[in-house]
Amino acid sequence: MRIIIVVSAVAALIIANGVAVAADLPSRKAPTVYAPVAPLFTWTGCYGGLHVGYAGGKLKWTDEPPDTSEVMTDHQQQGAIGGAQLGCNYQVNSFVLGLRGDLSLSDVNGKALLDLNDEPNIYHTNAKYFGTLAARVGYSFDRLLVYGEGGLAFTRLSHNWLHIESGNTDTFSADSNRMGWMLGAGVEYALTNNWSTFIDYNYMSFPQKNISGMRLDDGVWEPEVYQTGTNVHAVKIGLNYKFW
Repeated sequence: MRIIIVVSAVAALIIANGVAVAADLPSRKAPTVYAPVAPLFTWTGCYGGLHVGYAGGKLKWTDEPPDTSEVMTDHQQQGAIGGAQLGCNYQVNSFVLGLRGDLSLSDVNGKALLDLNDEPNIYHTNAKYFGTLAARVGYSFDRLLVYGEGGLAFTRLSHNWLHIESGNTDTFSADSNRMGWMLGAGVEYALTNNWSTFIDYNYMSFPQKNISGMRLDDGVWEPEVYQTGTNVHAVKIGLNYKFW
């Protein structure tokens, strides 16, 4: 009986010690795997890109000063534009502040035919390019940006006039650089963290300004001055790449 009691006590000690050791062993439960958190998108950075579009407006051509109240022609211009843009944005909460410049080569032109006393007068104008430098203020809905903009606008206009009379033809030709102002609005959507696409509208105003050139009048070249001014509406779509 003593032997049985001793053996039972030893067995109980061995079992109790085994349970304690097992409790101290590391758990074999698989570690918890957490999915990586995607970084929040931001519009902050600098970008460049390309655009295409369409522009048109009305050009007013008046007689030489001081008789600028006489409208010689008031005709429409329209055509395709295309070019590049460069800018930077800075985002504060959902508000986005930015500065952007663009330059568009232009095929915007217009022509008017006036028949005065059976003597045709043909007026033709062409905008060689348009450019803007504008500040932007926008509101971000994550990857969607809605913005307004305003600033400076510039262009180069080419003017030509042809007056056909019996036995004689008068001509006038001149180019002029213009500075004006612009207002606009648009939306931009980020396709990835670097690529975005946009569509915007610009209104550009170039006030009346003297244009000086040489006029052929009855076979004699002489200096001539007229005044022209134009307002232009432009719609552009484009693609931007944020490089920084």
